[in-house]
Formats: sequence, structure tokens, C-alpha cells
Amino acid sequence: MPAEKLLTLPVDNLVENAPEGGHYLDTYAKVSNISKNNELEQKKLKELVSKFLFWSGHTKEANRITNCGQNWVPFSDTAGHMIYSRITCNLPFCPTCGKSGSALNKRRANRVKDVLLGFGFVGHFVFTLPKDLSAALPDSKQINQLFKLAWQSLRDWLGAEAAVIALHFCGDKKNGLHLHFDCSFPIVNSGGDCSFPIGLLNMARSEWTQGVNRIFKTAYLDSVGHYNFVTTLEQQHHLIKYVTRSTIPAEKFIELADEQKVYCIKMNKKKIIRYFGEFVGKKKAVFLAKYRTTVERDRGELVDQKICPICNEKMRPSKPVFMDDIPLMNVVNYNGYTLVDKEIAAYLRQQEAQKSRSSPGFLVEIVQSSVRWLDDQLKDLEIEEG
Repeated sequence: MPAEKLLTLPVDNLVENAPEGGHYLDTYAKVSNISKNNELEQKKLKELVSKFLFWSGHTKEANRITNCGQNWVPFSDTAGHMIYSRITCNLPFCPTCGKSGSALNKRRANRVKDVLLGFGFVGHFVFTLPKDLSAALPDSKQINQLFKLAWQSLRDWLGAEAAVIALHFCGDKKNGLHLHFDCSFPIVNSGGDCSFPIGLLNMARSEWTQGVNRIFKTAYLDSVGHYNFVTTLEQQHHLIKYVTRSTIPAEKFIELADEQKVYCIKMNKKKIIRYFGEFVGKKKAVFLAKYRTTVERDRGELVDQKICPICNEKMRPSKPVFMDDIPLMNVVNYNGYTLVDKEIAAYLRQQEAQKSRSSPGFLVEIVQSSVRWLDDQLKDLEIEEG
């Protein structure tokens, strides 16, 4: 395969556009049917994943998935504003938490945004492990060596001064376990040119291949590597969401061989997102101050961090409650795992309306999310009355 094809990954592949929808008056029936089908699929996936976890002796994880989303934690500030946060299991192979855009995805993304968001240019290189080596289930020592190897390849040939590297378990298109190391790094001394010469990209990939051969005592002649870069804040947001998503969601997890499932459970307990170079220790603050532009974060992101977007105050948690204990008439669904009081909801809508980048696709997404949530609550009431 030509090197150019190996080393190019279009930015468009990382950008998720909201689906186009019809008029909102036609949306309820469509979304209601979709919601019912999705609910049945989610229930089936949860049963399959939970059964395997129980049978394989992972009782703690099985119970976490079984009880995922059953309780809510109220958060409040001194002004009386309220946020209700659904208690989720935060396991990447959970049908709920493994979704793109889940609470787990957002929490991971927010941590990475704290160091990566706001640079003029961000490079993105994926180092892939040959599939037969993935099937051999590398141990923790070998995984640690691969993390360091990926960082050294970026530093030696692409001049990276810092990087965030994430271990991904499965690919987007191919089924089965296929380990790869997803690297994002600020490009600070390129003079504005992020398109590295093909020779340098080849050398970075070559160093990776040689290192893999050294670690596993193999003799591969080449390996697959992909490179692209992003420049705008919007692209950086999408890249970070893409990098921090779960790569072993429930639908992929259940298709793995049993030993691979156990391997993913074990490796998930390790640090699968790591920081290198100037992103480590005391030098991080100096590096960020020198090269990164301060970015005003979306006020909605404060909700995920349990900070009141109106008062900018850290909210205090209370004792967990069931859905029945929440005053549903006084709250609005924010994102499926967070409810906010009407005052916060009105403030966030006002902030969104002031943004020039607001789009119809975003509004359709909000309408669909609210209808799905309302449909779920009505369905629960029908079950209780039955």
C-alpha cells in the first residue's frame, strides 16, 4: 500500500455532524419508535455483558453495569440552583457508558481539554500494533513499553514537545481486538506548517516498527500509521471527543473471544490515557502559558463538572435519590444523564442563542434528546400503573 494512503486520515472522519431531522411536530412519533427499539437493544446488550461478567467471576463489574443509571445525586449551590446527576458505572463496555458522548466520554474529554485545547495546531498520529500481536494479549510491561515507544517516535521525528497518548482496543470499522496508540500533540515550532514531509512520517513509523520488533522479538518490515492535524477549536473539540471515546463499547465487547473480554477488563483498570513530555509535572504550567491561547470553555461544560454555570460556584452533593424523588416538573433534561433546574436551563439556552455557531442540527439534537427522555418517563409510569 502506498505510504501516502497509510499516513493520511481526513479530518472529516473525526467530525460528527448531527443528523438532519424533520419538522419537530413530526419528530415525536419517529423518535418514540426509535427510542423503543434502542431500549430493547440496550437491554439485550446489558444482559449479555452482565451474564459474561457474572460467569467470568467479575461480580463487581457486573453489579455496576446492572445498577448503572438507577440512582441520581442532587447537587446544589448557595443560591439554590439544582443539578441532578445520574450515577453511572463508568465502564467502557457498558451499553450506556460506552456510547460516544456519554458521561464517561465527557469526563475523559474534559481532562484532555485542560491541556490540549487552545494550541494553534494539534497533530494526530495513530501507531497500530499488528493484529496477531494484539491477539497475543500484550502484558502490562509490554503496554508500558509501547506507550513510551510511541512518545519517542513523535519526539524524535516530528519534534513533539508534549503529547497525550490513548490506548485504543478496537478499530472503528474492523471487528475484533486490534490495539493501537492514538497520539495527539501540539505543534508549536513548525512555522505554521503541519504537513510534515513524508520522509519524516515514514521515519516515525519505522522507529515504531523497529521498537515493536524489539519488544516482541519479531521481524516486521513495516507497520501501519496514520497522520492528520487539526487547526480550529471546533476541530480540536471533535478530535478530543474522538480520542477519548470508548473503543470497546458493548456491541464490540460481546463479539470478542472470552479471553479477549477478560483482557480488556484487566487493561481497563490501568491508565489507558497518558501524558508525556511538557505535559508532565511542574513544567506543564510553563509550557501551556507559553504556547497555548486561553480558551473560554462552554458554559455547558461546567454542568458536567458540577459547577453552577450561573454562579460559577462548585455545587455540593446530597444523598442519592431515585427518579421518583426528583421534582420532574421543575427540571429539564440536559443530556440524558444530567437534569438541571429551569433557571439553569434558561441560562444555557440564552448562552447558546448568543453563539454565532449555533446550528439547526444542534437544535434537532436537543429536541430528539428531550423527546427520548420524556418517552422513557412515560413508559416507566405505564409500567408502574400496570
